[in-house]
Amino acid sequence: MNVVTMREPVEHIHIDTQKLGLHLRNDVLSDQGDGVFTLADAMAQALGEAETSFLNNNYVALKQSLGEISELAVRSGFLTIGQVAHDVACAALSNDRVAVSATLHRLLRIGEKSLYAMWDLPEQFV
Repeated sequence: MNVVTMREPVEHIHIDTQKLGLHLRNDVLSDQGDGVFTLADAMAQALGEAETSFLNNNYVALKQSLGEISELAVRSGFLTIGQVAHDVACAALSNDRVAVSATLHRLLRIGEKSLYAMWDLPEQFV
């Protein structure tokens, strides 16, 4: 009997901390901690909606969620999330369910990792 070891995918994320800090400072909220929470909540909500739309085979709603994710990513400096959201959108446009599944799951992994990284950023960046 052979034993196969499965490795968990390692995803590298890139966050433009200057853009993130600028976004949070320009936010109308008085407390930057609230801004971080609001941004994290909006991103998590959009990622959840994208996953739900995919599971329901609703590509129209999926594309809308991906648009929201891309907008948040560009505005807030989540470079990797923006790139992978674009990859998911391209796969969805070609109606390749396997590619959508693979890239969406990558997006969800990167999204989770990025949100954790945002919470861990030194206060000088945020």
